[in-house]
Amino acid sequence: GGGRLLVRTSLGYVTCDDSDPGTILMLFEGDGWEPGTRRVLERLLSPGDTYVDVGANVGIHVLAASAAVGPRGLVVAIEPFPRTYELLIETVWLGGYRTRVEAHRCAVADAPGQSELFLGPSSGEHSLIAHAHGGESVAVPLRTLDDIVGDRPVTVVKIDAEGGELGVLRGASKLLAANPGLALVVEFAPSHLEVAGESTAGWLGAFEAHGLVFAAVDEVTGEVGAIGVEELESRYSVNLVFAAADSDVWTRLSTTPPEPVTAPGPPPAAAHPSVA
Repeated sequence: GGGRLLVRTSLGYVTCDDSDPGTILMLFEGDGWEPGTRRVLERLLSPGDTYVDVGANVGIHVLAASAAVGPRGLVVAIEPFPRTYELLIETVWLGGYRTRVEAHRCAVADAPGQSELFLGPSSGEHSLIAHAHGGESVAVPLRTLDDIVGDRPVTVVKIDAEGGELGVLRGASKLLAANPGLALVVEFAPSHLEVAGESTAGWLGAFEAHGLVFAAVDEVTGEVGAIGVEELESRYSVNLVFAAADSDVWTRLSTTPPEPVTAPGPPPAAAHPSVA
């Protein structure tokens, strides 16, 4: 009722919008999206850890992370679109995770304020960067990760920002400095970079400037391995794990620390806000 559809998945019940066929299809046919990324999160997270989900959507990864961190852990779920945020809260409530999930209805950017959120055809495609999906938008508040997280230690941050990843990174300098063992799981999509006016080298270089190297997630197997720039640019979308080369992240993922693929340099100047 109320335009809501309740879908039973292996992780628990997920509430989604009944007018969002893309999300509904993935929940029914594939038990949600990015199953390999969920396996990565489950290997990286332990009871008592803190996980931050930038772009939590209706909560499929939030459910997996909530189970992994246990009752002593914390999941910080960030979702800017009001309708999707309401569905996320209902998913968390149905899963019995209210006491371990802290939800924020805002977008994540490099500075606080307010911006327009441009709406895509599915709940996972809304962005602070104007795109080809149409002109409809809503105003949303902006916050930085440093402001949201504060001084709390963090184990994993997932960023699904539809082209605004570098803005999220710029607003997380204190978080990165305070958590040298942090793992970032970040979506890379050439089409997003094109709309945002970013180059692959500049995008990767912004992460490498923080001393991070990366490997790609196989969404079928959940394995993590090296990937070159040419292959990256041939993909429609791929999630990358970033961490310091000496981090135990790579041990937990049973893989060799990758080598940097671009020369580290200063992060590019802010050009666009970013989205949660």
